[in-house]
Amino acid sequence: MTQDVPLAPDPGHKPVMLDEVLEWLAPRDGEIIVDGTFGGGGYSRAILGSSKCTLIGIDRDVDAIER
Repeated sequence: MTQDVPLAPDPGHKPVMLDEVLEWLAPRDGEIIVDGTFGGGGYSRAILGSSKCTLIGIDRDVDAIER
C-alpha cells in the first residue's frame, strides 16, 4: 500500500555533498530508496525531487521523525 505524505516545510538544513549523493544514487522512476539517516529530510527531499521513486525515511531521533 502506498501512501502519499506531503513534505514538511524545508527545515533550513543544507545537506553536505548533496550533488555527489544524487550522482552516486542516480535515482530512477519506480525505484524504492531507503534513507537511513532521514534527519531534516534534505537528502530525501532532493531524491524525491529528482525522480518518481518511493522513499522510505528512517531515523532514531524522535524529534526528526516528528518534523
